[in-house]
Amino acid sequence: MSYRSAAESAFLLACEEEEELSKLGLALLSELAAKECYLARLCMMYLYDSGGVVERNSRLAQEWADSAAALHSRLTNPDDLYDAGLKCRWDKFRFNASDEDALHFWGKSAALGNGVALFAICDMTRHVRDSSGQWVENLKTAARLGSTEAMVELAEQEGVRGTHQETVWLRAAAALGSLRAKEMLNCED
Repeated sequence: MSYRSAAESAFLLACEEEEELSKLGLALLSELAAKECYLARLCMMYLYDSGGVVERNSRLAQEWADSAAALHSRLTNPDDLYDAGLKCRWDKFRFNASDEDALHFWGKSAALGNGVALFAICDMTRHVRDSSGQWVENLKTAARLGSTEAMVELAEQEGVRGTHQETVWLRAAAALGSLRAKEMLNCED
C-alpha cells in the first residue's frame, strides 16, 4: 500500500464517530504527514479546518497547508499533482497560488496520464477554445484516460448530441460510476 492509499484509509478512520478509531486515524495521518505524504498533510489541514477528532483551529490548518505547499516542487505522483492543482485553484488564498499554478500542476499530472487532470485543464480553459480543435482533442484524450467528466462533456458537444455516439459516451461514463451520466440516460428513456 502506498503512503497515499494509507492516507486515504487513515482519513476515513479519523472521520469515524467512535473516538478510539478517530484517534487512531489521526495518529496514522500524523505519521504519514511526517513522512512527507502530501495527501496526509492536506487531510490534517482539513481536519483542523472542520473539527471533529480535533478542535477547529485555523492557525494549525494553515500550518498544515503551508507544510503541504512546501512539497509542491517535489511532487511526482499524478494524483498528488492533481490535488495540488485543486488547492491552487480553489484554495488560492490559503496556498498563495493562482490559476496559472493550478494549470501547471494539472499539466504535469496530465502528462503522467491523469485524465481527470486533463479534464480539469479543459474545464478551466473552455472559454478560450482555439479553432484548431485542440480543446476537443484534449477532451477526447481525457475521456480515453478514464475521466467520466470528459465523457459526459463529449456527449454534450455540438455534432454529438442526439447521435449514437452521445449514448455511447454516456453509457461508458455511467458504467464507470458517473451519476450525472446515469441521470442523463434516464432522461432520454
